[in-house]
Parts: sequence; C-alpha cells; structure tokens
Amino acid sequence: MPPDTAPPDLTITCYVRPALVLDPIDAKIETLRTAEREGRIDSLLLRSWPGDVALVDDTPHPEVLEQYDRFERWADRAGVTISPAFQTRETTSLATDRTVERLVTPSICLACHDGDRLVGVFPHTDGETTHTVPEAIAALRTGSLPEPLVGRESVAERTVPRPVSTSDDGDRPSRSYPRRSTKRPPPTCPDCGTGLTNVQGILDCGSCEWVGADRTTALVAGR
Repeated sequence: MPPDTAPPDLTITCYVRPALVLDPIDAKIETLRTAEREGRIDSLLLRSWPGDVALVDDTPHPEVLEQYDRFERWADRAGVTISPAFQTRETTSLATDRTVERLVTPSICLACHDGDRLVGVFPHTDGETTHTVPEAIAALRTGSLPEPLVGRESVAERTVPRPVSTSDDGDRPSRSYPRRSTKRPPPTCPDCGTGLTNVQGILDCGSCEWVGADRTTALVAGR
C-alpha cells in the first residue's frame, strides 16, 4: 500500500462543540461528508462534546475523559503532544467556593482509525510544527492521508480484531476516573447544577446557558 494512500478501512470521527456548528466549522463537516461520499474515507462519524468537562467523580461526560485518555496514549506513541488544543484549568465557584479542575476541549478534533485502531489525532504538535484539522481535512479530500499517522497496519497484518474500548497499545495505563454509580444519573448542568433540557439530543441549561449533548446521541444525523 503506498504511504500516501488511505487504508481500506479508514474511519474518521469528528468531534465538535454543538454551539459552534456554524461556518467555518460547518464547511469543514461538509468537506468530510463529501470525502465520505466519494469514497476517500470508509466511514465518517460526527460526535458532539462540551467546551470543557469537570474532572469530578459524577461528571455527566465520562466518555469525553475516556477519549482524552486514548488520545494522550496515541500522542505518547507518536512522540507528539495534543496540548495546547487540550488543556486543563481550575475554576472556582463563587457560590460554593469549590475549586474544580476542568478539561478544556478544542472546538473541532479529528480521530483517525485504521479499522479498530486509533492512528491519528488532529490537532497535535511535534514541538515545532502544529498539524491542524484543516490540513488533515484537505489531505483527506484529495484522497491522501493526513500525516503523521502512527500505528497503521495493513488488513493482511491485522490478524486479531482490537476492540475500540481497549487501551491503544501504549505503555501508559488508562487513567481511572472515579465513578459514583454505573447507573446514568439525570442530566444536570456541570457548571451550576440545574436540570438540563434535552432537545433532540442537545442538552441546554436555562440558568447559565451551558450547552452540551446527550452522550448517547450523535451530533449530526445527516441532512
């Protein structure tokens, strides 16, 4: 397989913030859809995530933290970093004086899978060059692979399927965030604790204008 040719089972997952699905991000999504229609990529998945997630035991977005851990393990294998696109910060509530560490997510992020294996995350930086989402999308649109991708293997070499939920071959163990319960709690705003309104999978807080998405619902279901 030529190095610049997309693998036969290339899946792209695009993560975006619901409030930002406007130009120019909407144009990027349409370009990815075009690449899928033209067979440049095997499958396109669109997912929403909030702008930041509290690193607490009862976070309503545990799947975001799990994806973040997988992205960091890929970055370790690739010898790159996903900072500052992803970063952590501390916020203090004026009402409770409680300080909470939060993970801040980029407005748009691409995860590239060769079959069941995570092989690329954009944006990332190698210390000198930042490899951006627009660059990755431009490569996919022309039928090339965004570089660098780490961990690719051909279909012939892949003898045992790897479930997506496993840790992606990295030496770093998957971090375990404490969970209060395995039963999904009623959705509440992570910023103010107010009950959230669910409208077609988009969660909205009427008190502080926080916007997120139901973690069981894809952001875009096609037009």
